[in-house]
Amino acid sequence: MKLNKSKLKKILSIIIVVLAIAGPYLKRQWPMIHRRLTHGSAGTAKGGR
Repeated sequence: MKLNKSKLKKILSIIIVVLAIAGPYLKRQWPMIHRRLTHGSAGTAKGGR
């Protein structure tokens, strides 16, 4: 699939906008996400949810 420059710029701008909107939310939620990733896999092995 060949992308011309205008499509590439459009995709890049969409990615930047999405990151700008989601960035503050992800920054606030990161401790909880990190906790789930680190402790979640160990909990499922012991029969936890």
